[in-house]
Formats: sequence, structure tokens, C-alpha cells
Amino acid sequence: MRLQGILGHNETALFNNTGLITIENTGSEAIRVGNGNPGTFNNDGGLIQIAQSGGTIRGTAGMWIDNNGTLNNLNGGIFNIDFTNNDGIRCDPDATITNSGVGTQLNIGLQGTIDSPTIGDGGNFDDGIVNDGNIYNSNGALLNIRNATGRGIRNVAPGIFANQSGAIFNIDDTRETAIYNTGKIVNEGAMSQLNIGQINVIGTGNSDDYGIQNEGVFENNDGATLRIDNIYDAEPFKNGNDTCCDSLINDGGHIFIAQNGINVMTEAAIHCRDSSVFHNLNGGSVLIGNVDNYGILMNPKSTLVNSGNITITDYEILTLGSDNGLMLMDATLDNDGTITINDPNNTGYLLSHALSASDCTIDNGPNGNIIVINNAMTTGKIGGNGIYFSNCTVTNSGRITVGQGDRTQIGANGVQWFNTSYTSTTTGMLEVNGVPINANAILLSSNSSINNGGSIVINNTHRGINNSSAASGILNAGSITIGDGNPAHIGSHAIYNASDFGNSGTITINGASDNGIRNGYPGMVFVNEESGVIHIDNTIGNAFTNGIGTQNSCDMTNSGMINIGLNGMGGSIGKIGLMNDDSGTLINQNNGMITIQNTTGSALQNDALAANGLSNLDCALIDVSGELYNTGNFLNDAILKMTAGSYTYTNDINNTGLIQDDASAFNIVDTLAGTLSGVMNSGVMATEVSADCSSNIPNILMSENADLSTMTILPSSVWYGDESLTIPLGDYDAATNTFVYYERPAGSSTNTLYFDVGNCGFIGKVILNIRDNCPVCVDHIVISGNPTNLQLVEAINTVTTSGTVIIETGKTVDFKAGESILLDTEFEVQLGADFKAYIGECGVSARQKMKEKSD
Repeated sequence: MRLQGILGHNETALFNNTGLITIENTGSEAIRVGNGNPGTFNNDGGLIQIAQSGGTIRGTAGMWIDNNGTLNNLNGGIFNIDFTNNDGIRCDPDATITNSGVGTQLNIGLQGTIDSPTIGDGGNFDDGIVNDGNIYNSNGALLNIRNATGRGIRNVAPGIFANQSGAIFNIDDTRETAIYNTGKIVNEGAMSQLNIGQINVIGTGNSDDYGIQNEGVFENNDGATLRIDNIYDAEPFKNGNDTCCDSLINDGGHIFIAQNGINVMTEAAIHCRDSSVFHNLNGGSVLIGNVDNYGILMNPKSTLVNSGNITITDYEILTLGSDNGLMLMDATLDNDGTITINDPNNTGYLLSHALSASDCTIDNGPNGNIIVINNAMTTGKIGGNGIYFSNCTVTNSGRITVGQGDRTQIGANGVQWFNTSYTSTTTGMLEVNGVPINANAILLSSNSSINNGGSIVINNTHRGINNSSAASGILNAGSITIGDGNPAHIGSHAIYNASDFGNSGTITINGASDNGIRNGYPGMVFVNEESGVIHIDNTIGNAFTNGIGTQNSCDMTNSGMINIGLNGMGGSIGKIGLMNDDSGTLINQNNGMITIQNTTGSALQNDALAANGLSNLDCALIDVSGELYNTGNFLNDAILKMTAGSYTYTNDINNTGLIQDDASAFNIVDTLAGTLSGVMNSGVMATEVSADCSSNIPNILMSENADLSTMTILPSSVWYGDESLTIPLGDYDAATNTFVYYERPAGSSTNTLYFDVGNCGFIGKVILNIRDNCPVCVDHIVISGNPTNLQLVEAINTVTTSGTVIIETGKTVDFKAGESILLDTEFEVQLGADFKAYIGECGVSARQKMKEKSD
């Protein structure tokens, strides 16, 4: 049948075509169905050719399905529509078009153009399809639109366009936007089907037009596929406008943008305008490549929700994102899936940041995985920061990864936060691996903060964490790990701190070309809490520096554990272990423990003067193996242990606690009474000392200046022969600073005596050398002078006094003999003296006998 047009043919009638219909050169529409009445046109396996020979179809459209009209193209039926003067197909409100069945085709503009440029209305831009009604492309059918001088399809609210399971919708070479939607477009498929629903947009020709412009609802669901390529000087997918809240929903579907061609764009591959939403859900995938500006741009008040996979990459050596891969502007990112920017298996170049956000809220959920990664084996690079956040709130319960170990791949910092707060839960992990020279793995600037309850891992970077702004701060309750044992992999400081830093978790630094930690800004405070643990090894510079010269006063307080050089070989710290510089204040308190060993320079150096200084307080412990170098104010009111090494000074240490000197670094000889070289001692000094052959050992520990009423650090009253404190050897009296053996050792001997220190849980020790090879006991002793305080005089048979012998006021003296004690008439015991005489076995302390009896 060859016709000049089918017009409103009895609007309530049914028209069935199973053969061939050819329509050319009409003055109005080639086919019009319905006009407010339920007319139906069926093409059941037939072939309908409209304007195939170059003739022109005039009127509203080549085919107009009017109100309440129905068009069914079924069972291999084919429609070919070309050279229309206006739109290809018009589907009005309440009208329905169904294109269904394997082999069924609806082709618009394949042979010519929609809106002939030479005939008709002056070349107005007209559309392949205008839909205000309902269009269904389903069950393996094919819908093709090509050469539209306007838009490929304009789906206008309340219009619904559904590309259903197994169907394919192709749009090629439109002069304006390929798909414009203010209604609802649904692309559906099924993951179990090989022939899934597809929408393919390939090529638009004008500037300021789009692959898809969505101002309604666009759904890509159930394994369906959306492909957009070759969009010239515009955006492949623009979602929303400046006033409307519009939705792009990829619910289990697949979106491919710029995979097969070059896209030169004004802004973004996917651009979500103000207040619009982009949901990529239930394993849905989005793959973006070969674009010239942003990968995804989210405008103010827009929302990106991802529980699928979003990959922004570049398959060619082009400029991917002259601004950013993913850009959020006053937007919200809720990620519980995977976002990858610059795929490691491909090449590309980001001129600016991979992920950039300003004034945003970002929540990376427990299953969230944000990856900014490059492969050193390719040419893929990032010109700016891996991640840059300004004025944002970031919560991380998942994983964020920046870099892949090659410092040439990221042009600036791995992560930079400006006025941004970052909080990670126990499951949150941030890893930065690969940052260039003179950049930072993490840079905090201008009132930014880290509250880390999870883990931060850093390697292959110039500087690890740079807390650069005085208004910024870090709280770590999780773990921070920097370095892999090779100092060259951290090119400068592992942590440079110019602001407040609180640690109640674990910090492990294993390798740095400069300092492990450097505190260096006036007024900053570094606090290692009671649960905090810090390990520093393998630094070329100092392990820990507090303060910089005289200008930057830094306050550091430790109540936890700081281990320096414990896990490395000799010389694992290239310079000083712990340096408290001129302006530093370092307080070790509340059972804090600082252990330092394996240093090339001093183990501990304190240069702080004036109001600053180093204070060891409240049962805290500083354990030094190496040189202790002091030129500043140093107060030890707790426990200072010299395990090994030497003591160098220009200023004295003020000791009101315990100095446990296992290294004999302080050159203590015999007695601790009086002033020591390099120490103002009014506390306890435990070291190797010598004493006379006696069971009473006076002046063994404490200075005569010690104030027992104020001292926290006091040796226990019973001393032992083993470090487990199970073999008691004698009694110590702090009031008289005297030790008495229960059983005096025979002859000259060397004994190591152990004691408990107050309630501090520390075991102190004294190595006691008994001088002279005196006999254990003699038969007879004659006393002709005044005995010394705490002297025990004993003999096997007799003790006798001769002439004036006075037991002076305040002294304690014992006489003991096996047979008799004879006191001369000039023997005198003054008021206030303590004198006892015993008949007993020589070599066994009378006091020990009394103790055994009482037991």
C-alpha cells in the first residue's frame, strides 16, 4: 500500500497492518492515531516506510499518537521514519507506544534527517521523539534515532519512557541533546540475561547540549546498560537544573561514559546540578573515561549515594579532568560501595585533584572504598592532590586509599584538608602510599582536624603527616603506621606537628629521613595518654624532637609508653633519641614510660631552660641506654634509670625521686650523703657502692637532704636477693638510711639487693660490695673508743670495753658475745641513745633471731 498520509482514521477504530505500507510527501502527519479517543494502530510483523525516498512529511510529526491513541509495533514489525519536517514521533498524554519483540524495529532518521534543512519550516531543530505519554521498548525490540536536528528524544512530564529487558535504544548524531527528560525514563534489564536492556547515546554536535539532560527521574536498573560516547563540547549526562530536585538512579545497572571516543566537554561527564540526586545502588557500576574536564561534578545541595562501583579513568593519554576526577561542591557523598579514580591498569592524567570537595558532608560507610591510585608502570598521573577537602565534614568507616607506592604519580599532597574535620570509626582506614618530594601524605591546614578511631597507614612519601596550622589538631585513638623500615621511603619527618596532638592509641614510625616526630610551634600541646603507645625506629634524624630552638615553645606530656630504638639494630636512630630543645616543656607523668636505646647521638638530650624543662613525675619512668645529656632544667621526682651509657651535663639534675644507675654513669662512690657531681640530690640514688664488713650498712641510698614526708619514691623496708622479690636478705630503714642483713655474708663479697619502689611497680636494685677480707667472727673484741651509729660489735667468746666508751645520744649500737660482755666503769650510755647487749651465736644477727622468734 502506498499512501500520502493516514489522518485520524475513525479515532476509535483498530488498524492492523501485517504487510507493507509506504508513505511519502504528506501535507500533514504520515500516521495519526487517536484524538482524545482510544484509536489503535497495530503493525504486527509488517513493514512501514515513511519518507524513505527523500520526500517530506509535514505536520506535527512523521507519526502522531494523539491523546488516548495506541501504537503497537510487534512481532518483527518494522517502522522506518525519515525526512520529517518536524518531529519524528509525537506521543501525547494518555497515549501509548509499544515496540516489542525480537526483530521488531522502530527506526527514526536512519536514511536522512529529522527536519529537512531544505524543505519546510526554515530548518527549526526538531526531535526524533517527543513523549508526553507512555513509550515501551521491550522484549528484544530495537529503537534507533539518528540525524535529529533537535533532540533525539524529549520525554516531557508526565511522560514515561521504559526501555525494558532485552530491548536496545540507540541514539546517534543528534545536533542537540540526545535525551531530554522532565518525566521518567526507565532502562531495565536482568543480570541473568545475556541480552540486557541497552540505551546507547553516540554523538551530539552542538555546544551547550548534552548526551542526556535529565530534569525528571532517570532509572537504569536490573543489569541494564547505558552508554554515552562522543559528546562534543557539552556534558554526557547533566542531571537536574538550578531549581529542580532531579534524580539519576542506577540500581544494579551499568553506565559507561566515553569508553569508545574522545569527549571534549565544558564541565563534567556526569553533572548533578543544584539539589539533584545521583544514586548508584545494589552493585550498579559507572565507568567514565576519555573526558576532558570533571569525571563527576556535584553542585550545591546535590547528593551522591553509592553502594555500587564508580570508576573514573582514562583509556588514552589525554587530560582527564583539567579540574578534578570527582568534584563535590556543597554536596553530600554517602558511599558504601567503591569509588576508583584513575584505574591502575590504565593511563591518564589529572591536571588537578582526583577527589575534591568544598563545603561538603562525606560519609564513607563500613563497605565504602575510595581509591585514588596510579600504577608506576604506566603514565597515569595526578597533577594536584590525590584528595583535597575544604570546609568539609568527613566520616570514614570504610577504606580510603591514595597512591600505589610511586612518588611520581601524585603531583602534590596525598590528602590535604582545609577547614575540614575527619573522623574515622574503628573500621575506618586511610592509606597513603606514594607522594612526591616536598609534599605530604596528609596535610592539615587552617583549622582542620583528625579524630582517628581506626587506622592510618603511610609510606613512600616525602613527609608523612604535616599538622601545619596552629588551629588544627589530631586525636588518635586507633593506629597510625608510617614507614616500612627503610628510612628512604619517608623523605622527611614522619610527623611534623605545629598544633595540638593527642594520642590514646598506637603510633608506629619505622623509618624516616629526618625526625620521627617533630613538635615545633609556639603554644602547641602534644599529649600521649595513659593508653597511648608510640614506637619510633630507623630514623636518620632524631627520633623525637620537642621544640625548635628558643623561639617555639612546645608542651609535651606523656602518661603512656614511648619506645625509641627498641625494634632496630644498633644505631637505628641516626641522631638523638629524644630531644627536648631550648623551648620545649616535657612532662613524663602518671606512670608514663619512656625507653630509649640504639641511638647514634645522645639517647636523651634536654636543653630546655627558663620556665621550660624536663620533669619526670608521679611514678613515671625514663629508661636510657646511651648518653644522657643535660644542659637545661631537669627535675626527676619519679624514676630515672640508666641501663647503659654515660651522663654529660652543664646543668645539674634535680633529683627528688630515684635515679637507678645500673651503668655507673653518675660516678657515685661509697656514700650518697652530700652533693654529687651533676646531681642535686635530695632523693634516692641506687647504684654500685661499697661498705665496711658489717651487718649494718649506713648511708646506702638516700641523701641526707631527703624529705621522707614529701617523697613518692621510697624503697621498701625489706630487700631481696632476687628480682622477683622472693628471697628476703635484710631490712632497710629509710629514716636512718640504713640496711641490716638478716645474715651477714661471710668475708668480702658482692651482693645485688633488690627492693620494691613505693606503689610504682618498679624494682630497684643496689650492687653492694662488702670491703675487706675480714673474718666472719673473732674470739675476743676490746672496744676502746666510741662506737659509730648502727654499729654491731660481736665476738665468739667475749666483748670488753676499756677506758672511756660512750654510746652517744641518737646512736644505735649492739654488743653481742658467745660467753660474756664486760663493761668498764667508764662505759656510759647517754640519754636518747639505743644500746643493747646480747649473749648469742656470732654471725647471726640478734635482730634476725628476734624476727625468727616472732615469726
